[in-house]
Amino acid sequence: MNKINNFYVDENNNRWDADIYTKKEAMTYSESLVNCHNCHNCGYCSDCNGCSKCHNCRNCSYCRNCSYCRNCSYCRNCSDCSNCSYCRNCSYCRNCSDCSNCYNCSECHNCSDCNNYETNPQRYVTPKIGSRKDNTTIYWTDDNVQVVCGCFRGNVDEWEAKIKETHKYNEKHLKDYLEQVENIKKIMELSRG
Repeated sequence: MNKINNFYVDENNNRWDADIYTKKEAMTYSESLVNCHNCHNCGYCSDCNGCSKCHNCRNCSYCRNCSYCRNCSYCRNCSDCSNCSYCRNCSYCRNCSDCSNCYNCSECHNCSDCNNYETNPQRYVTPKIGSRKDNTTIYWTDDNVQVVCGCFRGNVDEWEAKIKETHKYNEKHLKDYLEQVENIKKIMELSRG
């Protein structure tokens, strides 16, 4: 354990703020981590990478202020979560994916972007495309459609308009996204019979 730039740093580049933790506390937390790397002020976690202030988490990545989480990824301010992915400000969630501002989601059971849905919607996930090289997820029921593409949320027509505006100067991204717009329109039409 070395002190570098006012942080106690272990051999896996996990670090603890020397203004908050003593060297002994940092060593105790370091010994509690299992296969964690580049974490900040974490303890009792395993297989984490780049996490901050996490405790008793498993398989986390880029989390913040998590507690008792399992299989999380890119989470923020989570608590008592399980199998979460790309969550924000979640609490007591289970099997969530692409959720935002969820609370007490254990009642949803296996939810997937449950905002604005009272029932579990159909879902289509695009291949990784665009400048972010990321998936876009489209959820729909008979009377509700939501596209989640990075920070964008809206219906398919709004998404198509946003694509044309954002990628008007990038022919490849424009073509890739518009192909997915056509795909999802066909899939939704077929699913509604």
